[in-house]
Parts: sequence; C-alpha cells; structure tokens
Amino acid sequence: MTFHGSGHRTLRAYTEIDDAPNVMRDVTLSLRPDWKPEDCFVRLSVGDQLMGSSWFQFTDTEAICEGYTVNEGRISQRYPLKQRIDGFGTHPIAADAWLTSVVDLSRGPHTETHQNILMCSLDHRGATGPFIMRHPKGVRQTFVGRERINGHETIVYAFQQFADSRATYGPDPEAVVEDVPGLRNRVGVKTRYRGKLWLDEETGQLWRQETELTAEYSFFQQPQVLMRLEQEYQPSDFGILTPKKFVFSWFASLRDRQTASPHLELTSRTTYDYGKFTRFDVTSEEGKKELLNKGKP
Repeated sequence: MTFHGSGHRTLRAYTEIDDAPNVMRDVTLSLRPDWKPEDCFVRLSVGDQLMGSSWFQFTDTEAICEGYTVNEGRISQRYPLKQRIDGFGTHPIAADAWLTSVVDLSRGPHTETHQNILMCSLDHRGATGPFIMRHPKGVRQTFVGRERINGHETIVYAFQQFADSRATYGPDPEAVVEDVPGLRNRVGVKTRYRGKLWLDEETGQLWRQETELTAEYSFFQQPQVLMRLEQEYQPSDFGILTPKKFVFSWFASLRDRQTASPHLELTSRTTYDYGKFTRFDVTSEEGKKELLNKGKP
C-alpha cells in the first residue's frame, strides 16, 4: 500500500485461486481521504487465459469503466450515480477488507446491508468481467466488536458466503465415511466460506483472519466445518504486516454417529511459524584482473 500526505491511499494486490479453472487477478485500487473509491485497474485471467482488463473512475455523479473482456469485447460504461459510491468490490481479501470502512462503528455490534457499493464481478470467485456491476441484494457486513492485538486497536468483522459455490468438496477418509450416504468427495455437496477479520482501526491493515470452509450434508443437521485456516500477522521493518503464524486444520472424523448431533471432528493440523522477515542484500567487489602467464598469448 502507498499512503500519501493528502490522505489518499493506493493498494496493489495480486491474487491466485488454484481450483480449476485457476484465477489470477491484478488489482490497483485508490481511495480518497474519506475512504471512498477514486480509481481502479483490474486485470483478470481464468484458466491461464485473459478474461478481461479494465480501468475504473468514480465521481460524485457517475462511475466510469473503459476496458475489454473476452465475452463482451471492448466496453465503455457510464453508470449514473446519485452520490459517490461508498466502496468498490474487486475480490482480493485486502481490498474487500477496505469495504468495512462503510460500517457505522458507533452503533456497536450489529449487521448492516449496504446498497451503495459497486462490484467488478458478481461471481463468487470474481472470475467474470471486469466491468461495473451492482449486487442486487447489496453487501451485508457484521461488526462483531473490538479487540487489541500487539497494542493496536482492531475492529472485528464477520463474513459469510451465501451464494452456492461451484466447487464441491467433502472429507474422504474411506474408513470413516464408507457407510454414510452422500458423505463423499465431489458429490455435489454445497460448500460455503465464513470467517472473521481483525482490521487495524487506524490503517485498515489485516492483523488476523479466520476462514472456515463448510459443507451441507443431508446426513447432518448443521453445516460441517471441513477446513479452518487461522492467519496471524506481525509488524516488520518494511512498513507492512508480515506472516507470523498460519494454522491449517482439517475435519473428517465422524463423531457421535448414533446421537442426535453427529459431527465432524479434527483429523489433522499443520502449523507454520514465521520469524522476522529480512531483506537479503547482495554485494560484489570488482578489481583489476592480471594475467597469470604474462609471457604467453
């Protein structure tokens, strides 16, 4: 991120989604001092092929898009506005976190739905467009509360996916699920993401994130957690937060099968601990070269 003395800020993000067809996205998003979008660039590829590339500008009266997409061809949009938009959804997690700036923290913990937010794609992976779109139901955000991390005041938000995902996953340990109807990997099970973000109240930087992938099986009364990712970040000498600890947990062990509340329990957990990030400097010395055999050609 770049911070200007005027209060403007610019985020540059590169993101990848490995699930086929893979998605790669480059985003440069700039906000005004009041945290409202000013301009943006998005380049998108799906399956290692260009999907589209567009530039956006936002004023008090219109949203502008000039770009090209494989499906729509050359596009030029002028989207009329009654007021400047509050946010622009571009799909990188860091950029999505900036959307939380529209939440009224003075109300305390609550849930809000925001209509004055535009998107560059309504696909759950952001794999369409990019061009100006408005979500028909708005963007719903939940303010959970406040928490101090490393001496910094953070705002805690909850997020949850409501639309169905294209991908279908499930635990697949043969010994556990062989006699449970429908509990198979890739059998059309609905999966959704949910989690929480801990954002620095002053800078908007991400200090902590918890993400869960859940699945809805007919065998269970409640959605089951298949995977949990816990990410913690720490200060660095580079002016950004760097990874501190990542914990991956997988759930596939069926418990309480004969009771009214069967559920999946932890099967395995992998933890990555990170030390202080440093920049590696490389130096070299150049001196005068002398011939070893001066009398020979």
